[in-house]
Amino acid sequence: MFRRLFLFFILNGALIFQAQSQISDSDGIFMLFEKATSYKESGKADSAKIFLNSAIDLVNSSVELERQPKILLEKAKEFEIKGYYSFALILYLETISHSIRTNQERERGLSLLGLSNINFRIGNYEHALENSMDAIEIFNNKDTSNYIKANMLMSQVYIIIEQYDEALSIYKRMLEIAREKNDSVLIADNLDHIGAVFSLKKQYGLALPFHEQALKINKEIKNNLNQSINCANIGEVYLRLKDYEKAERNLNEGLKLAEEADFRSLEIFIYYTMGELYSLTNQNKKAIDSFNLSLELIDELSELYEKPKVYLLLSEHYERYQDFEHAIHFYKKYSVVYDSLNVQNAKFRTEELKVSFEINKREQEVKSLELEKQLQQRELRISKDTIKFQYITIILIIVGFVLSVLFTLYFYRSQRRLRNANHTKDILFSIIGHDLKGPVGNIKKLIEIAGESGIEEQKKILKMMKRPADASYSLLNELLDWSRSINNNITYSPELIDLNNILQKALDMFDAQINEKSISVKINLSREYVVFADTMQVQTILRNLISNAIKFTHYEGSIEIEVLEEHNMVKTIIKDTGVGIEPDNIKKILDKNTIFSTYGTNKEKGSGLGTLLCIEFVKINGGVFDVKSTVGVGSTFSFTLPKG
Repeated sequence: MFRRLFLFFILNGALIFQAQSQISDSDGIFMLFEKATSYKESGKADSAKIFLNSAIDLVNSSVELERQPKILLEKAKEFEIKGYYSFALILYLETISHSIRTNQERERGLSLLGLSNINFRIGNYEHALENSMDAIEIFNNKDTSNYIKANMLMSQVYIIIEQYDEALSIYKRMLEIAREKNDSVLIADNLDHIGAVFSLKKQYGLALPFHEQALKINKEIKNNLNQSINCANIGEVYLRLKDYEKAERNLNEGLKLAEEADFRSLEIFIYYTMGELYSLTNQNKKAIDSFNLSLELIDELSELYEKPKVYLLLSEHYERYQDFEHAIHFYKKYSVVYDSLNVQNAKFRTEELKVSFEINKREQEVKSLELEKQLQQRELRISKDTIKFQYITIILIIVGFVLSVLFTLYFYRSQRRLRNANHTKDILFSIIGHDLKGPVGNIKKLIEIAGESGIEEQKKILKMMKRPADASYSLLNELLDWSRSINNNITYSPELIDLNNILQKALDMFDAQINEKSISVKINLSREYVVFADTMQVQTILRNLISNAIKFTHYEGSIEIEVLEEHNMVKTIIKDTGVGIEPDNIKKILDKNTIFSTYGTNKEKGSGLGTLLCIEFVKINGGVFDVKSTVGVGSTFSFTLPKG
């Protein structure tokens, strides 16, 4: 039963393939194949073979190369379905030969599946196993459905040679793949085959759940044809378990579904299984009727392979009822039919031997083609490897050159950084030695004078000391911030801050200097502006820019401060009517590696660090710093900060 149902599974796939084919043969090719079929059916094998070879020659000469494998494969399937295995073998081998030439791996794989099934049917299990393994290699990681079918064919061979555990392992593996693919039909098929293997091992209790799972899936997808197989298998399992009531119920359900689907081959199996059931339950008439119905279908469908089984069951039935005359009668029939089938098999084998030479010849041609293809692929790989080696060599040379250039640039930049560091160090010492020397010296001198003066004079001197002390303290703060910035140690703590408030406080710090130079200050603020930035850094930016504006603005000059919104940024503009800046000096101001300083309009001296700090702090806060200036007219410093 298992072997026959498996064949149905393969042929069912073949019919689907045939129905889906879009190939349209010419009238000449179609006629030759029909003639070959007609002569084969009438028993004129030699004439049939002549027409078959003529059809193959016509396909090869009149059909474009790419379509030849598809046509030959379709016809091979037709002959396989009809049971003309010798012709199907020839066409499958032709298909393989053509598919190798045209690199059509799917057609080659399908032909190998057909060869495996035919070799299995004629008992050539070694070749069947070899064909299925070749098909597995082709379909692996490319065509999951056919990959599973090829593995199931291989499992069938393992079952015949009674390697049940190996077959079971393959079916379970294919079941997992079918589940990953979410293919309900293949899931159910594998479950049913697993159950069949357990039945062959006489482990009926293990077989039953798998058949029932397969039935459940086929019911869900409304696959009535496969449901009939599942019910028949379940009925047989219950029969072996001696649960005759469930066996009869499932067999009847399977029979009903088989009749609806016109699956008459399955009806043969169900009838003689029911006959065995009725025989075991002492229902003599029902048993005889069931056996006879099975025999009628066998004769009608010419499925003579099932006949010995039915005769043997009839012999056992009559023996069970101690009707030895009929028991012997049917046993003799069993022996005669069995021997007759062996003779037919021998005839079939003889017919197969007639074409074996040609088949072997074609197989050798196929193997030669495969070997030639492998040699070509090997030569191609060697050629690709040579080209790849040349590419790698060129790439290594380029990489070596690039690394050399990068190393040179790195060395140059390192030297430049070292020179800048030395230059910065010199400037730092110059600032400390010159800019701090003056105010600290003044403080020292004033302290000496204060020590020799009275109380009133001391008060005046202390007041005078405040300015150089403030200058020294401011310079030291700038030196500290600048040192942190060049070493990337600045702490950045952004928050929402009121820019108007910070701007006003910065201006208040310079009231004395503004009044001393009689500078008019105008502030254009249309509303309150909130920014997201570091408060201390914004204070430093405003303090330095306002200080510079005052420093370089003439007596009775003017400073204008404007704040406005641009997109998601807040822009602060500080414009003065001072001396202006030369274009070359603007470049120096914006160069972070250069410390540039000049005297103010009242000989005010700066360190040159303030502007560098402004540029760095604006960048840290995500803004943009800009300078525009005209010599003799004035300068405009601006910066942006993120809107809060």
